[in-house]
Amino acid sequence: MNSKTCLTIILLIINTGLSGQQIKVENFTNEELNFSGYYNWGLLWVEAGKVNLKSSDTIINGLRKHKYKAIGNSLKAFDWFYKLRDTLESICDYKNCKTANFERIVHEKSRHEQFSYKFCYEKNYISYNHYIKNKKTIKDTIKLDSNTFDILNIAYHVRGIDFDSLNKNDKIPIKLLIDKKIHRLHVRYLGIEKIKPKGKKEYNCYKIRPLLIKGNLFGGGEDMTIYVSKDEKRLPVMVEAKVLIGSVKAILNEKNTKKEEAAKN
Repeated sequence: MNSKTCLTIILLIINTGLSGQQIKVENFTNEELNFSGYYNWGLLWVEAGKVNLKSSDTIINGLRKHKYKAIGNSLKAFDWFYKLRDTLESICDYKNCKTANFERIVHEKSRHEQFSYKFCYEKNYISYNHYIKNKKTIKDTIKLDSNTFDILNIAYHVRGIDFDSLNKNDKIPIKLLIDKKIHRLHVRYLGIEKIKPKGKKEYNCYKIRPLLIKGNLFGGGEDMTIYVSKDEKRLPVMVEAKVLIGSVKAILNEKNTKKEEAAKN
């Protein structure tokens, strides 16, 4: 397992739709979440990577925006096997939460790339620059389908979904921009379940299962289970998934919310 797998799993927490009543995204502003990624090595679960998610507000050209940032990295002990330092950043409209700009910076082994996207709603397209180290930068556009989200922005919507209005096995369609392509996916709602990650407290959680994209990490299908806490915080507590070789798990370690910061001051 490498941190690319860990980061992908954490970000796939987001893959759910935007139907039904939602908690306001502002409830998750000024929040920091940290995760550890584990790989199942025979009978052992070995920690291999870390992911940090932050949300905040910012002012750009005089306008208030939501800013989301994710950083994923392999542990130094695993750098010899697969060194990774990935950064993703999303800037979104404060009122309607639509993506304005999204950037992904990739440093994986000898691979060094940067994807920069700009969502142009008036002209119905997404423009992008794709920089690859030692190669010519690729510039092009993608047709913008309605309700298309980047993989960070949608994360904060999934946590606000009114799961209590759904029936078990309901599927919610989504459109997600990943590496210059818009994918039509879905998430299946599987009800409520209590979980207790090792060394952590017990959580009452909503259980969901996203449809995955077949590739070099996953075999496709619904081979991932995500647990979101059934409370006002809607914390992504744990993610479990099968990969092409073995299985992986991501567990929430620490949280630092606006409310908690205020209590410290």
